This record gives sequence, structure tokens and C-alpha cells, in this order.
Amino acid sequence: MNGPILALLKRFIAFLMSIFATLSLNPQKPNPSGEVDPASFLFASEQAYQDYYLYCTEEDPEPYSWSPEALAARENVEKELVSGDFSVTLFKNGTARINALTKPVENVTIPAEIEGHSVAAIYSILPYHDYDNASKIAAKVKKAVIPDTVEFIMDGAFEDLSNLREVKFGNRVRFMQTNAFRDCSFLTSVVLPDSLDAVPISGFESCLALTSVTLGKNVRILDVCAFYDCPNLKRITLPDSVTEIGKQCFALDSALSYIYIPASVTSIGDLAFGRCSRLTIHGEKGSSAESYAAAEGIPFTPGK
Repeated sequence: MNGPILALLKRFIAFLMSIFATLSLNPQKPNPSGEVDPASFLFASEQAYQDYYLYCTEEDPEPYSWSPEALAARENVEKELVSGDFSVTLFKNGTARINALTKPVENVTIPAEIEGHSVAAIYSILPYHDYDNASKIAAKVKKAVIPDTVEFIMDGAFEDLSNLREVKFGNRVRFMQTNAFRDCSFLTSVVLPDSLDAVPISGFESCLALTSVTLGKNVRILDVCAFYDCPNLKRITLPDSVTEIGKQCFALDSALSYIYIPASVTSIGDLAFGRCSRLTIHGEKGSSAESYAAAEGIPFTPGK
């Protein structure tokens, strides 16, 4: 099959997939009253979120290979604009994505709604395409408030906010991606919502001032390096929902002296507590935590 015919066939396949994606997803618009129900925009998986909200404006030389969500997103971008202190993408299904701050501000309050669109995703706080402005913003931001409408925090969304001291999460954050709060070196405490399923790879890596972490009651996975190099974190209690602690999850947390690991945890990765010389693991007799502690030569105390 020659080149022009193959190219034409690819375009035709892409067109068919785009139609199928739009029909299968059936994006919803705000109801006539103007009120938006964020629950109506739930996606089945983290990958579906990423495809819809990350790749919506990305150029791809082979769009026929995109997922239905990515194709639908490209077809359903309504417009891009600046609203208040943010650059924003609006979608025809009534949702919105925060792209970045446009100027340095001390207190960042993510809006729940922009022009009738429910803010469902945060792509980034820093405008990485504008280095000078990004540096000024990183040094300025001290507090961030995330509304209940936000369900997806993307890769590195709050990374490198070197002066960030406080984050207030909404109660609908379902997915958080790699490096979400990495290198927020002045962040002192974190209270994660019950809606969150996993703390991602390097999610809070090198948060040097972090002293307090409260995990939501439904979190299952603490991924690789989730709290790596947090040298001021002293105590943490894992809820009964946790099943997996990833490799080097708490490594280099040199002040960590207490962790309670429930019996629900069945997998603890290599060097999960590497160079935590002050640590005593608390847990249940006969549990994976006790076996791990014995294998690694870490003191173990039954119970909390």
C-alpha cells in the first residue's frame, strides 16, 4: 500500500474513532439552570482522566493512536482563556482545567467554577513556558486551596513551589500524579482527603519541612518514594486501607521514629525505610510489618 493511500486510511480511522469517542463518552453539558454537578463527570480510571485533561491540546502526528478520551477531549475543547489569576481550558462537557498562574500571588485559591464550568483538573501552578515568571511565582506562593470540584492533580502540578507552607485539599481529589508536590521544601503539614486512592511516586519527595502527614481513610497505596527525603517527618500512622508501601517510600526520613503499619499491608518495597536509623515499627503480631522489621533489623513493637 503506497504512502498517500496509507495516510488517507489513517485519517479515516482517526475520524471514525473521534466519532465513536464522542458518542461513547456522551459528554454532558451544564443543566439549563446553569448548575454543574461534578459527579456527572467522573471517569473510570486515572488513565482516562489523563487522556482527557492532559492531551486535550497536545499535537500528535498520529492521532489515530489516541485513546477515545483523548480524541473526545480534542474535539470538546471549548476555548482557552485567562480568568482571574489563571490560564484555563474550558471543555464542552462543562468542566475546566487550570493550566497555570499568570502572576505571583501569595494565596492561591483555585476557583470551583469558571464561566459555568466545574474546575475538575489542575495541570500546573507554574507557567513553565515563562521561566522568569515561573521563578517569581514559585518564590511567592505560600498557601493553596483546592475546591471540592477538583478530582485530578496532574504530574508535577505543585512541584517546585519553594515557599509553599499550606495546602487545603477538597474532598473529591481522586487521582494525584507523580511529583505532585515534590520539592515544596517549606510545606509543613498535609491532610489528604478520604477520596484519594494512592499517594503517587515522589508525590511529596524532598518536602524538607514536612512534620505531619494525615492520610485519608481510603488510601491503598503509598507509591515509590512517596515521602522520600522528608527529614523532619517524625511520626505517621497508616490507616487500615493501606495495602502497599513502595520502594524507598520513607527513605532518608532521618527523624522518623514511629510508624504504625496495619495488618492490611501485605507488600513493603525494598529500602522503604532506608537510612531511618531512629525508627521503631509498630504493628500487629504475625503481620507483614513484623516480618519486614525482623528481616531489616528494625525494632518492632506490637500494637499502636
